[in-house]
Amino acid sequence: MKKVYATLILLFFVIGMIPVINAQENLSLISSQKQVVAIEGQEKVELKSNQVLTVANRSVVAVERNTINIERTSQPVLVKPTEDFVSIDNTSLDIKQMEEPLISVEIETPELTTKKVEIKKEAQELSITTDNVTAFTTNELEIKDAKLYLIHDEKALEIKVLPVVVSERVKRIEPQLIEEMELKVEDNKPVYKIKSSQSVEVEDGVVNVEIATTVDAETGLVKATQKQIKKNGQLIEEAGNELLVVENNKLVKLVNITDKELKREKLLANSVKPLVAIEKIEQPLLKKERFVLQTERDCVLPLQAKELLVRTDNYNLVVVETDNLKELIENEGVLKVGDESEVKEFVNYSREVLAVEAEEKIRKLELKKNVYDVVEIPELKVYMADEGWEAKEGQVSPYQQFVTPDAVKDEVAGLTKEQIYEKAKSFVWVSDPVLHNKREKWLSPADFLVDTQAMDTNPVKGAIVSDCSEQANTLVSMLRASGVPAEDVRVVLGKVDFGGEVGGHAWVELKEDGKWQVLEATSGPFYDEERGEVVNRNGVSYEYWKYHEYPVVEVWTYYNDKYFTDEKEEVASGWSEHAETVLEEDILGGFVKQGFDIFGIFSDFIEWLKGLFGFLVIF
Repeated sequence: MKKVYATLILLFFVIGMIPVINAQENLSLISSQKQVVAIEGQEKVELKSNQVLTVANRSVVAVERNTINIERTSQPVLVKPTEDFVSIDNTSLDIKQMEEPLISVEIETPELTTKKVEIKKEAQELSITTDNVTAFTTNELEIKDAKLYLIHDEKALEIKVLPVVVSERVKRIEPQLIEEMELKVEDNKPVYKIKSSQSVEVEDGVVNVEIATTVDAETGLVKATQKQIKKNGQLIEEAGNELLVVENNKLVKLVNITDKELKREKLLANSVKPLVAIEKIEQPLLKKERFVLQTERDCVLPLQAKELLVRTDNYNLVVVETDNLKELIENEGVLKVGDESEVKEFVNYSREVLAVEAEEKIRKLELKKNVYDVVEIPELKVYMADEGWEAKEGQVSPYQQFVTPDAVKDEVAGLTKEQIYEKAKSFVWVSDPVLHNKREKWLSPADFLVDTQAMDTNPVKGAIVSDCSEQANTLVSMLRASGVPAEDVRVVLGKVDFGGEVGGHAWVELKEDGKWQVLEATSGPFYDEERGEVVNRNGVSYEYWKYHEYPVVEVWTYYNDKYFTDEKEEVASGWSEHAETVLEEDILGGFVKQGFDIFGIFSDFIEWLKGLFGFLVIF
C-alpha cells in the first residue's frame, strides 16, 4: 500500500510541470534521476525539462530547456510549419510555451551517417540546419527510422541529401555566396531551390551575377542553372551569340561567340571574369600554347604534352600544351581552362575552389570536435602555474619542456618525415575532460606514448590517446629526433575555424623548400563522446595543407625545444612568417617548366589503344 501512495505522490508532482504533452497511448516518464513513473489512461501529462518521454516504448524524446532531442524512432514524428506542436505517433508535444523551440534529430543519409539535424519553426516556415547550412520549407516534415521526409499531397518524399552537402556541391565548381535555399516539391520530387550571387567590381560600379540553381534532393545532382547579369542593379541582356565579360576593368560584350555556354562554363570565373586572353575566346589558336586546367580526378586528356601539378580530393591541376582549345573545352572532365596571361585570375579561382574543398574535408573528418582542445593563453598560464610548470634552464617558456626529441628517438628510427606524420596521425584523439576529467591537461610525449594506453579513463583501451596538445608536441618531438633542425619545425598554439566552430587548438608547421607547411596530427581517428565509440578517419595527406588554406583565425605562440615566441619575432630564420600555400608558385612554375610528364603521355596512349581496340594492353 505504501508503494501505491508513493507512486501517486510522484505522479502528482510530475503533472505540475511544463511543457504539456497530450497523450493518447500508454506513456512512461523517466526523470533525470532515472525514476520511472507509469502513467496509464491519462489525457494530459506535463513533462519537466531534462526528462525523457517514451511513447509506446518505441519513440524517445528528451526535452531539455528549449531543445527537443529525438532519438531513433520507428514511429513517425511530424512537424508542421503552421502548428505549435510536434506529433509523435498519436501523441502531441505542445511547444507554444517554449521560447524558440528547437528539434534536434539524428538523420542517416547516403553521404552523412547519424548526422544531427536541427529543425526550427520560423513564422510559417520550417528551417532545416546541418553544420551551419540552412534550408527553409513550407511543407510538413516527418522523421522516421532516422530518415527525413518532405510531406506533399499526403505522400512522404525522402530527403537523401542534406543542405550542407547541397551547398558544397553547388559551390565546388563556381564558389559563390549562397543567399537562400528552399526545399520544395517540383514535378512530385523534392528539390532544393538555391539563390546565390557573385560580385565583380568594375571601374564604374559593380557587376552582379545572380544564379538560380535547382538540385535534386534525392540524388544531389544539379538539375538546372539560370544566370542573370546585372550592372549597378540593372539587368544586362545577352543576345544569342553575345557573351558578357569583364575586360580591363570594364563590362563588355563579345559578339559572334560560338559554343557560348561552354566557353562561359570553362573559360570564365564568376561567370564574367576571363581565365584566358579575350582573343582566345573569340578566335581559334594559331599555334601551340600552354594552358593550366582544372579537371576531374579521373579525366583522360587528349594525346598531348602535359604536367600534373596538383592532385586534390576532387580535382587535378594540369598544365598542357595544345593548339586545339576547342578540344579541351568539349572534354567533359575539364572544368576550367586558364592561360599565362590570366594566370593570376586562375590562381584566385583555384584558391576559392580549394577553400570549398577544405571546408568539405573539415566537415567529413569532424575536425570541429578538436576546436576547444586548448584554453586561451591567460587561462593556460594559470593552468601551468597551478601544475608547477616552469621554463627549464635554457628555455623561455614552460611550453617548451613538452617538446622532447631525446625521449622519442626509438619511435622514429629510420622513418621519413612522411612516415613520422602518418604514425602521429594514427594516435586517437580523446578530449581532456574524458581522459583526465579536466578542462586542460598536458602530458609529456613519453607519458602520452606509454601511460595513456593503460589509463583507467582511456575509453579506447590499449590505444595511444590524447588531444591536440600532446599530438602536436609529440609530432614536433619526433621530427626533431629524426634530424629536422629546430629552425624548421614548430608547434603553433592559436585559434582555428573548423566548420564554423572557432576555438583554441595546437598544430604543427614544418618548413619545406623555405616555406612553412601545416601538418594536422589530429585528423586521424577520434573518440566520439556522444556516440561512445571510436570514429576511424584517415585524416589529411602530408601535403594537403600545402595547397589548401589552413583555417587559422589567430596565432598565439610558436615554440619547440629550442625556440619560443609569442610576439611573432624572428627568433630563428623565418619564424616571423606564417604558413602559406604554394599553389601560386606551382601553377606559375607549370608555364616555365621545360619538360613534361612522358609517363603521363604514355598512359594516355594506352588508354587510347584500349578505346580503339576494346582490349587491355599489358606491358
